[in-house]
Amino acid sequence: MIKAIFFDWGGVLTKDSNKNGILKIFKEKYNLNIDTHTQGKFMDSMDQNKLTFKNYVKEFNEKFNTNFSIEEIHQIYSDGIVPYEEMLEFTKELKDKYKIFILSNNSDEVVKILKEKHQEMLKIFDKCFFSNEINLYKPKKDIFEFVLKETNLKAEECIFIDDKKENTIVAESLGIKSIIFENVEKLKEKLSELEII
Repeated sequence: MIKAIFFDWGGVLTKDSNKNGILKIFKEKYNLNIDTHTQGKFMDSMDQNKLTFKNYVKEFNEKFNTNFSIEEIHQIYSDGIVPYEEMLEFTKELKDKYKIFILSNNSDEVVKILKEKHQEMLKIFDKCFFSNEINLYKPKKDIFEFVLKETNLKAEECIFIDDKKENTIVAESLGIKSIIFENVEKLKEKLSELEII
Protein backbone atom coordinates (compact mmCIF):
# COMPACT_ATOMS: atom_id res chain seq x y z
CA MET A 1 0.00 0.00 0.00
CA ILE A 2 1.34 3.42 -0.96
CA LYS A 3 1.87 5.71 2.03
CA ALA A 4 4.16 8.44 0.69
CA ILE A 5 5.09 10.39 -2.43
CA PHE A 6 8.51 11.97 -2.97
CA PHE A 7 8.77 14.91 -5.40
CA ASP A 8 11.82 16.31 -7.08
CA TRP A 9 11.82 20.11 -6.87
CA GLY A 10 13.31 21.79 -9.98
CA GLY A 11 11.36 20.93 -13.12
CA VAL A 12 8.55 19.29 -11.13
CA LEU A 13 7.42 21.86 -8.57
CA THR A 14 8.78 24.73 -10.67
CA LYS A 15 7.69 25.77 -14.17
CA ASP A 16 11.06 24.83 -15.61
CA SER A 17 14.26 23.39 -14.23
CA ASN A 18 16.17 25.87 -12.09
CA LYS A 19 19.07 25.66 -14.53
CA ASN A 20 16.92 26.57 -17.54
CA GLY A 21 15.29 29.44 -15.65
CA ILE A 22 18.70 30.89 -14.84
CA LEU A 23 20.03 30.43 -18.39
CA LYS A 24 16.95 32.20 -19.77
CA ILE A 25 17.63 35.27 -17.61
CA PHE A 26 21.30 35.36 -18.62
CA LYS A 27 20.24 35.30 -22.27
CA GLU A 28 17.25 37.66 -22.19
CA LYS A 29 18.51 40.22 -19.68
CA TYR A 30 22.28 40.16 -20.28
CA ASN A 31 22.54 38.74 -23.82
CA LEU A 32 24.76 35.96 -22.50
CA ASN A 33 24.48 32.55 -24.14
CA ILE A 34 25.75 30.24 -21.41
CA ASP A 35 25.94 26.61 -22.52
CA THR A 36 23.78 24.17 -20.60
CA HIS A 37 26.63 21.74 -19.92
CA THR A 38 28.86 24.33 -18.24
CA GLN A 39 26.07 25.74 -16.08
CA GLY A 40 25.00 22.20 -15.21
CA LYS A 41 28.52 21.33 -14.04
CA PHE A 42 28.65 24.46 -11.87
CA MET A 43 25.28 23.65 -10.30
CA ASP A 44 26.10 19.98 -9.75
CA SER A 45 29.29 20.99 -7.93
CA MET A 46 27.33 23.36 -5.68
CA ASP A 47 24.61 20.74 -5.07
CA GLN A 48 27.33 18.33 -3.87
CA ASN A 49 29.04 20.96 -1.66
CA LYS A 50 32.16 20.85 -3.85
CA LEU A 51 31.89 24.53 -4.82
CA THR A 52 30.73 27.49 -2.75
CA PHE A 53 28.47 30.11 -4.29
CA LYS A 54 31.17 32.75 -3.81
CA ASN A 55 33.72 30.65 -5.72
CA TYR A 56 31.13 29.83 -8.37
CA VAL A 57 30.60 33.56 -9.05
CA LYS A 58 34.38 34.05 -9.27
CA GLU A 59 34.83 31.11 -11.68
CA PHE A 60 31.78 32.17 -13.72
CA ASN A 61 33.16 35.69 -14.18
CA GLU A 62 36.56 34.33 -15.19
CA LYS A 63 35.10 31.83 -17.67
CA PHE A 64 32.67 34.21 -19.37
CA ASN A 65 34.65 37.44 -18.95
CA THR A 66 31.87 39.06 -16.92
CA ASN A 67 31.85 41.13 -13.76
CA PHE A 68 28.77 40.00 -11.81
CA SER A 69 28.65 40.59 -8.07
CA ILE A 70 27.53 37.84 -5.70
CA GLU A 71 24.34 39.85 -5.08
CA GLU A 72 23.56 40.09 -8.81
CA ILE A 73 23.95 36.35 -9.37
CA HIS A 74 21.91 35.67 -6.23
CA GLN A 75 19.11 37.79 -7.73
CA ILE A 76 19.32 35.95 -11.06
CA TYR A 77 18.99 32.63 -9.23
CA SER A 78 16.07 33.99 -7.23
CA ASP A 79 14.30 35.30 -10.34
CA GLY A 80 14.88 31.96 -12.10
CA ILE A 81 12.62 30.17 -9.60
CA VAL A 82 9.03 30.15 -10.86
CA PRO A 83 6.75 27.85 -8.80
CA TYR A 84 4.43 25.57 -10.79
CA GLU A 85 1.23 26.68 -9.05
CA GLU A 86 -1.02 24.03 -10.62
CA MET A 87 1.37 21.34 -9.48
CA LEU A 88 1.56 22.76 -5.95
CA GLU A 89 -2.24 22.82 -5.71
CA PHE A 90 -2.27 19.17 -6.74
CA THR A 91 0.28 18.25 -4.05
CA LYS A 92 -2.04 19.84 -1.47
CA GLU A 93 -4.80 17.46 -2.59
CA LEU A 94 -2.46 14.47 -2.27
CA LYS A 95 -1.48 15.57 1.24
CA ASP A 96 -4.96 14.59 2.48
CA LYS A 97 -4.14 10.91 1.89
CA TYR A 98 -0.37 10.59 1.72
CA LYS A 99 2.81 11.82 3.36
CA ILE A 100 4.53 14.10 0.83
CA PHE A 101 8.21 14.97 0.67
CA ILE A 102 10.67 16.92 -1.47
CA LEU A 103 13.81 15.02 -2.52
CA SER A 104 16.04 17.39 -4.46
CA ASN A 105 19.63 17.98 -5.49
CA ASN A 106 20.12 21.58 -4.42
CA SER A 107 22.74 24.10 -3.34
CA ASP A 108 23.11 26.22 -0.22
CA GLU A 109 22.27 29.39 -2.15
CA VAL A 110 19.09 28.07 -3.76
CA VAL A 111 17.84 26.50 -0.53
CA LYS A 112 18.51 29.84 1.17
CA ILE A 113 16.34 31.55 -1.48
CA LEU A 114 13.60 28.94 -1.05
CA LYS A 115 13.53 29.41 2.71
CA GLU A 116 13.47 33.20 2.36
CA LYS A 117 11.06 33.57 -0.56
CA HIS A 118 9.04 30.37 -0.87
CA GLN A 119 8.19 29.32 2.68
CA GLU A 120 4.55 28.76 1.73
CA MET A 121 5.59 26.23 -0.89
CA LEU A 122 7.92 24.38 1.49
CA LYS A 123 5.25 24.30 4.20
CA ILE A 124 3.06 22.06 2.03
CA PHE A 125 5.48 19.18 2.49
CA ASP A 126 6.00 16.98 5.52
CA LYS A 127 9.77 17.27 5.10
CA CYS A 128 12.30 18.48 2.54
CA PHE A 129 15.45 16.50 1.80
CA PHE A 130 18.01 18.68 -0.01
CA SER A 131 21.33 17.20 -1.16
CA ASN A 132 23.38 20.10 0.23
CA GLU A 133 21.93 19.55 3.71
CA ILE A 134 22.17 15.76 3.88
CA ASN A 135 25.40 15.43 1.84
CA LEU A 136 23.86 12.79 -0.41
CA TYR A 137 23.11 13.22 -4.10
CA LYS A 138 20.79 11.74 -6.74
CA PRO A 139 21.13 9.42 -8.61
CA LYS A 140 23.22 7.57 -5.99
CA LYS A 141 21.38 4.75 -4.21
CA ASP A 142 22.39 5.94 -0.76
CA ILE A 143 20.19 9.05 -0.93
CA PHE A 144 17.10 6.90 -1.47
CA GLU A 145 18.13 4.48 1.27
CA PHE A 146 18.68 7.45 3.60
CA VAL A 147 15.21 8.98 3.05
CA LEU A 148 13.49 5.61 3.48
CA LYS A 149 15.25 5.16 6.82
CA GLU A 150 14.56 8.77 7.92
CA THR A 151 10.84 8.50 7.10
CA ASN A 152 10.50 4.94 8.41
CA LEU A 153 9.04 3.81 5.09
CA LYS A 154 9.56 0.72 2.93
CA ALA A 155 10.41 1.12 -0.75
CA GLU A 156 7.15 -0.50 -1.85
CA GLU A 157 5.19 2.08 0.18
CA CYS A 158 6.57 4.99 -1.86
CA ILE A 159 6.27 6.72 -5.21
CA PHE A 160 9.05 8.93 -6.54
CA ILE A 161 8.42 11.66 -9.15
CA ASP A 162 11.34 13.26 -11.00
CA ASP A 163 11.94 14.88 -14.39
CA LYS A 164 15.25 13.01 -14.89
CA LYS A 165 15.11 9.40 -16.03
CA GLU A 166 18.47 8.48 -14.46
CA ASN A 167 17.06 9.28 -11.02
CA THR A 168 13.89 7.24 -11.50
CA ILE A 169 15.91 4.23 -12.73
CA VAL A 170 17.87 4.08 -9.46
CA ALA A 171 14.72 4.53 -7.35
CA GLU A 172 13.04 1.71 -9.29
CA SER A 173 16.04 -0.56 -8.70
CA LEU A 174 15.35 -0.26 -4.96
CA GLY A 175 11.68 -1.10 -5.37
CA ILE A 176 10.30 2.45 -5.32
CA LYS A 177 7.58 3.01 -7.93
CA SER A 178 8.76 5.93 -10.06
CA ILE A 179 7.26 8.34 -12.56
CA ILE A 180 9.12 10.56 -15.02
CA PHE A 181 7.44 13.95 -14.76
CA GLU A 182 6.26 15.77 -17.90
CA ASN A 183 3.30 17.87 -16.76
CA VAL A 184 0.44 17.81 -14.23
CA GLU A 185 -2.08 16.23 -16.61
CA LYS A 186 0.17 13.29 -17.51
CA LEU A 187 1.15 12.85 -13.87
CA LYS A 188 -2.51 12.59 -12.88
CA GLU A 189 -3.03 9.96 -15.59
CA LYS A 190 -0.11 7.89 -14.32
CA LEU A 191 -1.19 8.19 -10.69
CA SER A 192 -4.71 7.17 -11.72
CA GLU A 193 -3.28 4.05 -13.39
CA LEU A 194 -1.58 3.25 -10.07
CA GLU A 195 -4.92 3.88 -8.29
CA ILE A 196 -3.38 6.72 -6.27
CA ILE A 197 -6.09 9.16 -7.41
